[in-house]
Amino acid sequence: MTTADPPAADAASAFLDYYAQQRPEAARFARLLLDDGGRVVSAWGPEQMAVWHLEVQRGGMLVMFHSERGYAEWPRIVRSSAPGPHWDEYRPIGLAVFAWARAHGVPFRLDGPDDFDHDLEAYGRDALDWLDRVGDAPLQRVYQAWIDHRLARGARDESRQRSHAVAVMEAMEAAAGSGHVGN
Repeated sequence: MTTADPPAADAASAFLDYYAQQRPEAARFARLLLDDGGRVVSAWGPEQMAVWHLEVQRGGMLVMFHSERGYAEWPRIVRSSAPGPHWDEYRPIGLAVFAWARAHGVPFRLDGPDDFDHDLEAYGRDALDWLDRVGDAPLQRVYQAWIDHRLARGARDESRQRSHAVAVMEAMEAAAGSGHVGN
């Protein structure tokens, strides 16, 4: 782990102990990033309402791990060059892994817009490194297709929900495939 601030390392360790109880795979992924030379940018918690937070930089990407009130969010990412990125600039890392997998022909299950296999331990670092090299466009295309689903999923009719989900998955597949960049 690289950090110039020993209290940050202690806070990161405490965060990982807590986070591992809620999202074991994501906590192991955070540990992999740190053990692989990732830099702790921010680590704190618990704060009021049981808020815990960890940000790790790998290359040109920041990975945010966050938990609040006992709910651990999936890790989210943003380019580290964004000056003081706002929370809504971060994107779910699972979408990055999905885009990376499609660009590299790696089998990747997609059963629904909100249900895809992350396998962060196996592919998370590769996806981050790939985005660092090729830029954010593949992630942004997939994110736009996915967020359209998130914004429109209030439909009550189950058949409409399913047909909408299928359309969103098709849009995500198309977004991941457009402008194919392999390496």
